[in-house]
Amino acid sequence: MKLLIEEYIPFPQKIKNLNLLPTQFDWFTQDKFILVDQFMSEVIQLKSDGEISLSTKAEWGGNNNTEVVWAGVSNQGVKVVDKLTNSLTRTDFNLNPVEIIDFNFEIYPEHAAEDRFGNVYLYSQSYSSIFILENSGTSLRMHVDLNKLRILSTSVKSMSTNGDGQLGVLGYEGNFFEFSKNGLKKFSHKSEIQNLEFLVPLKRDWMLFNKDGQGELIKTGQELKIPTNLLPIYDIKTKNNRIAILSDSQIIVLRIN
Repeated sequence: MKLLIEEYIPFPQKIKNLNLLPTQFDWFTQDKFILVDQFMSEVIQLKSDGEISLSTKAEWGGNNNTEVVWAGVSNQGVKVVDKLTNSLTRTDFNLNPVEIIDFNFEIYPEHAAEDRFGNVYLYSQSYSSIFILENSGTSLRMHVDLNKLRILSTSVKSMSTNGDGQLGVLGYEGNFFEFSKNGLKKFSHKSEIQNLEFLVPLKRDWMLFNKDGQGELIKTGQELKIPTNLLPIYDIKTKNNRIAILSDSQIIVLRIN
C-alpha cells in the first residue's frame, strides 16, 4: 500500500489571528472539515478554499467552564462532546446548537467516536468503561466494562469505528482491541511500535500510527510510513480511499494506492 499526496489545504491567516491551533478534526465532505482546538475549546468549519466559520451561538469557545474533547460529523449535523460540562451538543451543519444532552452518568469523557449509524461511544477514565449514546437517544448505557475484561492496564489512548460499525480501542501500551456492535471483544493485537497515538480504520482493517509517522496495518502486518515532511501530526482521518492528516498549519490529503 502506498500513500500519495493529493492535496494541501493550508490554514487561512484568520486561524492564526484567533490564536487557534486545531488538534482534532473530522471529515465533513470531500472539501470541508470540522476542526477542534481542544485547548481553547473552539470548533471551526474549514473549507478547502480557506473559508472558515465559527458558531456564534454555541456555549463553547472562550468559556473557562468548557473542555471540548471531540467533534464529529454525521448525516444529521455535527456532534460536540464537552468533558467539563459532561454533555453532548447536537448542532446543524453551520455549528448552530440544536440540542444539548446532559449525560445521565458522571462520566466526564476523555475520548469519543461515532459509527455510521450515528451512535456515539464515550470513554470514561473514572469508570474505566466505554458508554454508548445511541443515535437520537438521550440516555447513556454502558457498552464495554474494561474493568471486567482486564485488558487495559492503563487507559485508552484512541478510539474509532469502522464501516461495519465495530469499535476499535487503542491503549497506551500498544494494545489494540476490536469490539462488535454488541460490545463483545472480537480481536486483539499487540503492536511493537513505540508511542502509538492514532487509530485509523481502513475498510475491514485498522491502521496505527505514532507522531513520527511510523505505522502498521494491524491485520495484514504491513508497515506504513508517513513522510517526515508532513510532520507534525495532530490527528488522522480516512474517507473512502483517502487519508487526511491534520498538521500544525494545514491539512494534507493522501490517496491510498
